[in-house]
Amino acid sequence: MDGVWIRSQSGETLGYMKRVRYIPFMTLCEGANFIVGVDSTDPTHLGEYATKERAKEIIDDIQKHIFNGVHEVYQMPEE
Repeated sequence: MDGVWIRSQSGETLGYMKRVRYIPFMTLCEGANFIVGVDSTDPTHLGEYATKERAKEIIDDIQKHIFNGVHEVYQMPEE
């Protein structure tokens, strides 16, 4: 498997992501920590979380989803 299907936190985007990346709030706007996925064409905003630690927990969860061979779409958590 070279990627994973992920539905964005807003539910408005569904994409086959090859990479998932944490972007700290200082990069984009104050007060939010973003997780961005990259499919074969462009970056996609997947979710927004209150802390860096929470964003990293989500990335850990996506990793477990892939490692366990789950074939369902990963839904980004609300919080």
